[in-house]
Amino acid sequence: MNGLLGVSQAASLAFTTDVTTALVDRNAKSGILAEAVSNQTQSNTAKIAADLSLDVAQGAVTDATSIFNTAVLHHTAMVTELNDKQPGVDAESETLRSTIVLIESLIPESGCHKDLFSHAKQIGYDLYCFNAASYPHYVTQSDGQTCTSSCKTLDGVESAVMCHDVVKNSDCGATAFVFREGASRCWAKSGMPDPTASSEYIMGMVQSGDCATDLWEVKTGQSCSGRGDAILDQGYNLDTCKSTCIENTECGGFVFSDLKGPSHSSWNTRCMQYKFSARCTDEEEQSGITTFQNLGLSCCLDRSCPNNSLVSGATGNYNTIWMCYDTYVYLPRIA
Repeated sequence: MNGLLGVSQAASLAFTTDVTTALVDRNAKSGILAEAVSNQTQSNTAKIAADLSLDVAQGAVTDATSIFNTAVLHHTAMVTELNDKQPGVDAESETLRSTIVLIESLIPESGCHKDLFSHAKQIGYDLYCFNAASYPHYVTQSDGQTCTSSCKTLDGVESAVMCHDVVKNSDCGATAFVFREGASRCWAKSGMPDPTASSEYIMGMVQSGDCATDLWEVKTGQSCSGRGDAILDQGYNLDTCKSTCIENTECGGFVFSDLKGPSHSSWNTRCMQYKFSARCTDEEEQSGITTFQNLGLSCCLDRSCPNNSLVSGATGNYNTIWMCYDTYVYLPRIA
């Protein structure tokens, strides 16, 4: 009996151990199952989100396709319309080109065209814009009375050509000028004049260029025997040198330079006005040319000298103190 009891107890212990082991194994498998269920739930959630994104993307593709098809139809329609209208467009463009060519042929080139002046006068439209200080060599007047500022006319102006240039280069903002030949009187006019014929007056529209350029005789160099006493020596540019000489009744011309060596660093242009009494002869001009050549400054003759730089080959210190210059004589004041 004791032996059977021992065997029974041993069997019971073994069974209990197997039950415990089975319980542990069940608990472990339960954790694995729970994790698998959780993963399945997450996968289902991800699938739902992916399906939603796919639906949105498919909708965007559908919308884009519709917009593209609309654009293709619009482009096709525009191409068809262009093809229908192109012959008319080409004809219109050709007409416009022909019109532009015609207009350009009718408009005078820039500058001065004295043939546009006429013997006529304009009453009214006067600009009271001349100041005595700006025109010391003319007489400033208003209705026959001498004045000093905001004056109506200039008396003593040499010609209609000069009247045009004075008005053009003034601060009047004029569109036209009138010149009375017997009185040498000059008016600045505004607006679009409606002139009346008159043999005593000359008038015209203010043009883009000076008209008195043909009144200057230009000679190369500075060897003119007609050059008299010096009037001034200033750093004027060419236009200012001309206009101030014209305004000064004593000025008969000037020597001008805008090309020089590095020793002349104090100026860029130089205007030297004189009381000329005679024109420069061709022989005197040739003498000026020869002087440049003898000094090794032949580059002055074609203006190829390097401005503000040394001239290699020039005689002595003329490689630094060289100057290229021309002589201008104002012909209306020279006998």
